[in-house]
Amino acid sequence: MHLIIDGYNVIKSTPELVYSNQLQTQREHFNKLLIQYRNKTGNRITVVYDGAKGTSFLQTYENTGGIEVIYSRFGELADEVIKRLVDESKNPAENLVVSSDREIKEFAQSCGAFVVSAQELYKKLSALNSSKYDSEKVDNAAYFERCVKGYIEEDDRDFSKKGSAFKQKKKKRRAPKL
Repeated sequence: MHLIIDGYNVIKSTPELVYSNQLQTQREHFNKLLIQYRNKTGNRITVVYDGAKGTSFLQTYENTGGIEVIYSRFGELADEVIKRLVDESKNPAENLVVSSDREIKEFAQSCGAFVVSAQELYKKLSALNSSKYDSEKVDNAAYFERCVKGYIEEDDRDFSKKGSAFKQKKKKRRAPKL
């Protein structure tokens, strides 16, 4: 599973992360949470921050604690970088895009990627200290099979209706959980 995160969107939509007036401090705190999450799950994580108001004409990359951090280049929004990452992905269904931005969510879903809101990610990050999460490492293969490919434990399909017996209604399909 590859998480592609709209960094400032998550920071600004989560009051707990906006405890400092300095963007650098907010980014560092958020990146530390993501590093902890990556160490627990083993998921590949790319976080994209806006660099549109910066001075660099090149997109810059960092590897911080195993997570890839991308700053968009001057004049380019992080939204455009995220869309490009999803669009250029060989298998978009392996991507989980984290943003509360409607335009990004709709684009990612149209490409076949899964989407969760910024608040959902933060809830998961804040749950890192719970005993349940610490006691068991997430089994990524089982998670991928169950959530991404759609193999669910409880089969709640209604066979009395006409139509494909293998395709569930959209509202009953499960999106991947973080």
